[in-house]
Amino acid sequence: MSGPCDPWSPWRPRSARWTRTLTLLLLAAGAPVPVTAQVAQAAESSRWAVTVGPEWHGRVLMGNTDAKETGNGTPPVTLFRTTTHLDGGVGVSGGFGLRATSTLWAETAVRYRSTRLLTDVTGDIEGAPGTTASERVQHLQVDAGVQWLVHRWHRGRLMPYVSGGAGYVRQLHGAATLATSGWSGYAGGGFLIELPARTGGAFRSLALRFDGRAEWLGGVTLDDAAHAGPVLGAAIVLRR
Repeated sequence: MSGPCDPWSPWRPRSARWTRTLTLLLLAAGAPVPVTAQVAQAAESSRWAVTVGPEWHGRVLMGNTDAKETGNGTPPVTLFRTTTHLDGGVGVSGGFGLRATSTLWAETAVRYRSTRLLTDVTGDIEGAPGTTASERVQHLQVDAGVQWLVHRWHRGRLMPYVSGGAGYVRQLHGAATLATSGWSGYAGGGFLIELPARTGGAFRSLALRFDGRAEWLGGVTLDDAAHAGPVLGAAIVLRR
């Protein structure tokens, strides 16, 4: 005669597996505490850093121009209007930083992207439909600035910062037949996510960097004014 049937017997092995899994997850959740301290200590002891990653640039206004015709003793007549933008897109950047104090880094970066100069022609006096002219532009930029780590907002592996600086701009138009030079300026901020570096590796600490900034371009615009556009960046930071 068989013994009483246990309705929970099919679930006991599965319950044991879930118990072991939950125990491992709880142990893993507690592990990052000393690791985070070690990562933070390695990051704070680093003296220099190399940064590389992609950037997304928004469209930047380059100037508005009215084509006017003047006559003897008559007011000027606007033949058409043009609005020129430097198109947005993805570029790459590489940078180098030096620690000045516990919260301040001096940094420089080289940025490059291939984009287009777009000119919208509207308001034709003869009623012709609007059109857009496009020209390929290679945009090279060298910036120097500072990064200030906001320690009071530091949470775990996440370190916020603010940054700002200025630089030099060089643009090659078309098949490199025309070159223009100007200046740049930027202000913004973001955050660093510290990653564990392998013991004995080439770099003392690693981090992911995410930022957003407003970037001004001057000297290369058509109206000789400075115009700003948005920039979003992501990069890996290798410190030594």
